[in-house]
Amino acid sequence: MTAKTTSQKQNDNLLKIVALVCAVLLWFYADAQENPLKERQLTIPVRYVNLVSGYVVENAGQSVQITVKGNETDIMSLRSDDFTATVDLAGAYTGSGSYPVQVSSTAVVDRFTYTPDKVTVVVDQILQKEVPVYLRTNGAVAPYYELQHTDIQPDRVIIQGKSSLLADINAVETVPIDISGMTADKELLGILQLPEGVTAQTDSTEFRADAEIAVRLYVQPIQDERKLEANIVAKNIADGLACVMNPEKVSFVLNGNAEWLATQPLLDTVLFYVDCTGLAEGTYTLPVQVETSNETAQKSLQSVSPQVVTVTLEAEAMSMLPDAGEFVTTEMQSE
Repeated sequence: MTAKTTSQKQNDNLLKIVALVCAVLLWFYADAQENPLKERQLTIPVRYVNLVSGYVVENAGQSVQITVKGNETDIMSLRSDDFTATVDLAGAYTGSGSYPVQVSSTAVVDRFTYTPDKVTVVVDQILQKEVPVYLRTNGAVAPYYELQHTDIQPDRVIIQGKSSLLADINAVETVPIDISGMTADKELLGILQLPEGVTAQTDSTEFRADAEIAVRLYVQPIQDERKLEANIVAKNIADGLACVMNPEKVSFVLNGNAEWLATQPLLDTVLFYVDCTGLAEGTYTLPVQVETSNETAQKSLQSVSPQVVTVTLEAEAMSMLPDAGEFVTTEMQSE
């Protein structure tokens, strides 16, 4: 058998290489027919790393869109969790800046692109601030009552939030407390009304968005006064005598519960009089006395004026009798 020449051997090797290349190409062609190249897009949230303590990203929530190319079988199994998009904020402080986005993958993915490759990040500082607390109420207490005093504890709190939020907050209020129809004191817990993103410290260390304070409401009956006038009555006048009084009226003040003053027949509860017991005909200065069966009226009575009056006792007027030509009293005399 004749040995192959060098040229023949080279031709054989070349044919083998061509055959191998054709086989590989044929395999890729067959695979491409069964698994054609596809493109898939995924949205990945941006993570911010290495931010200095006490600072926060104000416009957090940004994302990047990743475009992956490959065989349909390979890329359809990918999930958003297989990718991580990070922005390194080392050295970033308050203000706005543009930072590069770095995307990595835990899956075996060779071909992917993403956009944007830079994002604008706004960094703000977390601050604390002490402010007073004010109580807000809704409605009105019962008629003839008043909200006399309120007490809240604590009356000052420390609030915490981004500097942009705290700049315009000089006080905080409670969620409105309904006092409609109240007639007595009440103790309850009030909730602070805080802007979104702001928390408050009302106890030892914890900052909360629904922070509570102790509220005490003091409700009392309204006190009022009524200025009145009444006739002065002469009591115990001797038979046959008539009374002329100067002045005939007394002015006085009743000071007390507004509801009682508004609803009671006040002039029926108090009697002002002078006592003429044992007095004969003549002129006297007598003290004005008070008589009442109503204890509340007695305690409420103020500023009686005058306290003394001039009383003149004189014989009752005589009438002219047609047949006798003389005056007689109008009161019949008992036998």
